[in-house]
Amino acid sequence: MRRPVSGVYLLEVLNQRLARYGHCQDCRFAGPIKRLKEATPDGLNWSRYLALTCQGELPAGCRRTAERVLADVAREYNLIQSEVEDLWAAPTRPASS
Repeated sequence: MRRPVSGVYLLEVLNQRLARYGHCQDCRFAGPIKRLKEATPDGLNWSRYLALTCQGELPAGCRRTAERVLADVAREYNLIQSEVEDLWAAPTRPASS
């Protein structure tokens, strides 16, 4: 069962885990986390396609490390359901007087 969290928290977790790898300390995932309109067959409700930015050149191995971090975090976390529902809800309009 995935733990429901906000998109901001999820991005923080991804970046903290990536920074644990010494060769990737200057790299970060760029947000925001994009919500999927429908969950994947295994229940994931956010897109794992995030930009990876590094100061200077992308260090060797960081792309693979980032993919591993994304896969691990995707097994542990989902976006809070209300955030997903809010994204796809019809826009509301002010009541007419």
